[in-house]
Amino acid sequence: MSPGSVTVIVPTRHRTEYVRVAVLSILASAAELALTTSVRTRVLICDDAPETDDTKELARQLGVDYARVLEHDGRADPGAAIALGVSRVDTSHQLIFGDDDLMLVRHLPLAWAKVDNGADVVSSSYQLAGADLAPARTVVLPPTCLGDLLAGHTLVNDGSLVAHDLVAELDWDASLEGQMLLPIWGELMLAGRRFDQVTEPTWLYRRHGANISAAALSRHDLGRRAEARERLRQRAVAVLGSVPESPYAAQLAEKSARAERNRRLTRRVVRRLRAGLARRLSP
Repeated sequence: MSPGSVTVIVPTRHRTEYVRVAVLSILASAAELALTTSVRTRVLICDDAPETDDTKELARQLGVDYARVLEHDGRADPGAAIALGVSRVDTSHQLIFGDDDLMLVRHLPLAWAKVDNGADVVSSSYQLAGADLAPARTVVLPPTCLGDLLAGHTLVNDGSLVAHDLVAELDWDASLEGQMLLPIWGELMLAGRRFDQVTEPTWLYRRHGANISAAALSRHDLGRRAEARERLRQRAVAVLGSVPESPYAAQLAEKSARAERNRRLTRRVVRRLRAGLARRLSP
C-alpha cells in the first residue's frame, strides 16, 4: 500500500455514455491534486457482471483500471461492484464516485486538504443537476454525528474520502443496497473517527430518468433503510449503552417550530388588519 494515494471506485453496469464523462472529470481533478501534492490517484471502474465488453474497452481507452463482477446478483444496485472495488484498493485512501456524476476540478484537492488536517472521513458538498448537468440547487453539508444517522439523516456522502485501512475489514453488505454505507459510517463514528466536510460544492449530482437512486424512498428502499438503522441502533446500544440524540433533528424541529410561530403570527396580524379594515368600512 502506497502512502498518500487515492483509489476512486466507479461502480457501473451498461452505462458507458455516462462513465466516460465521469472518469474524465475524475482524471481532471486528479491532475489538479498532483499539481500541488505528491498524492497519486488511481481510477478503478468496477463493472457489475456486464453482458458486453464495452466498459472494459472504455477503461482501456481512458487508461484506467478495470475490475469485473463475475455473476450478477439480480439487484438494480451497484452494491456488488462497490464491494469488489473496496477489495481491490491498494492505496492509502479511497472514495466511491457515481458513474453518472461529474467531479469538479477542486474536488480531490479540497478533500485531501481536510485529510491533511486530520480528518478520517471527508464528505463534499454538491450541486443537484439535471440530465444535461445544468446546476439547479446547491446542497451544503453540515457537520453530522451518529445520532443523525440513527434519526434517518445521512449527511455523509456515499463517496466520502476515507482511509482504506479504516474500512477494509468492515462488512460491505450488498444486500443493504443503497443503504450499505450507513453501517460503515456508523462503525467509524462509534470508533471516534473524525468526520469533516467540504462546504464548497465540488461535484455535480446528475439526476435523470435512469438514476439508480430514483427508487429512493420506495417501499423496498425504506425497508433497507429501516434494516440498516436497526443494525446500527443495536451496535450503538451495545457500545454506548444508549442511542445518542440527533443535533440535526433538533435543528429541524426548531426550524419547523419557528416557521409555525411565524405562520401563527402572520395569521393574527392578517385577522387584525381585516378586522380594522372592516370597522373603518362599516357605516
